Amino acid sequence: VVHIGLPITAEFETLDININGQETLLDKKQVIPKVTLIVNASRGIEASTPGGEWYEYPQREFEFYDDPVDDATGKVEVKLDSVWDNNGRVKVRQTDPLPLSVLAVIPRLTVGGNTND
Repeated sequence: VVHIGLPITAEFETLDININGQETLLDKKQVIPKVTLIVNASRGIEASTPGGEWYEYPQREFEFYDDPVDDATGKVEVKLDSVWDNNGRVKVRQTDPLPLSVLAVIPRLTVGGNTND
């Protein structure tokens, strides 16, 4: 029996957000409505907030249906669930046997009041 391309899910989660030189964000509520990923030759990109729904970056925009899908290179923007939480983390995953090279994760962060309020 030969198994080729066993199903795996590659996934990572960013660390808590804290901005140097400013007041700490550790006790503040945070929401990330969208994230910008800088990728190189990637396809099948999915992003989420912890516990949120997974959103996939749309692969086709202007190609004809009989053309192969182009790999994404550069900035890719994915909208996320707007849920207030305490850590401001982002999760990225790849569930298909396709290339995914994430060079940077740039969350769009909104900070609210203290978590104790």
